[in-house]
Amino acid sequence: MKEQDLQVKETGIMSDYRVTKIDKENIVFVQDIIDPDVAEMLLLRRDTAGIMAVSEDEDGSVPVGVLIYRIFEEKHTKSKQRGCELKYLYVRDAYRHEGTAIMLMNILKRLMTDNSIPFIEVSFPVCPQFMELDDFLSGYGFETDFGMDTTLKISLNEFEMPSNVPEPREGLILSFAELGADESKKYLSELLSVLDDGDYDPLINEYDHSYFMEDTSFCYIKKDKPVNILLMHKKPSGVVSVDILYSDAGEDILLKMIDNAKKNLYRKDRHTEIEMENLDPEMFEFINEHLKMSHSYAVVKGFMGI
Repeated sequence: MKEQDLQVKETGIMSDYRVTKIDKENIVFVQDIIDPDVAEMLLLRRDTAGIMAVSEDEDGSVPVGVLIYRIFEEKHTKSKQRGCELKYLYVRDAYRHEGTAIMLMNILKRLMTDNSIPFIEVSFPVCPQFMELDDFLSGYGFETDFGMDTTLKISLNEFEMPSNVPEPREGLILSFAELGADESKKYLSELLSVLDDGDYDPLINEYDHSYFMEDTSFCYIKKDKPVNILLMHKKPSGVVSVDILYSDAGEDILLKMIDNAKKNLYRKDRHTEIEMENLDPEMFEFINEHLKMSHSYAVVKGFMGI
């Protein structure tokens, strides 16, 4: 079963709650308790899904809790087995300590068992508002430990580029705005076809030019072949996420693409926050070494085998 085929059907009534899949029609009822960036993932990404618990009583139907999860494949291991990442779990204050979160977790565990997905993982910042979640997950059966987050983040006005990054001696670096939607899609498809699978934003594979920022997304082309592509997307929160697809263009080319993107983005909003997630180890070291992006904050990492 493919990631996009995973479906949550009506799960029936447990106690006074009905649990159902969150979709484009009913998400409006829980948007006030879902982080806007997570809501965007849920609506647009095929690897992300969610369920909601709805209280049925004399006052009618009240959505009381949500759970959002992502199915992924471990790209950097030999097994390449699929796993589940718990992205978001929230229960309204008035309905806490009534078993709602446990019920949602039990349904998630059953869904993963039914789809032969062997583990669930989660990570969250080490700060007071998340300590209750740590207690809950530990009590539920997660093994939790402290670690370091590998998402790289920086405010644009603190972004230090190496000086005098040269222009490429061969080939061209062109923005997606310069290429146009059709050419951008063509080059993106060509590069994806020759790269090993990476943990990229799934919307890269079904390229929609309205999703990515055309004037801050760039392609390096050499002999009419795409070699590197840098993509930027602005989330509802205002944070700009960055994906880099690369083959063997060399460090200077990558740095020049990032420098071009930074300059164009700086003209829009110099206080924009940039983040890079799910980087492979090689790219993580390269970005951290050359761009001094921050990743030095602690997280709690949880893991539960099924």
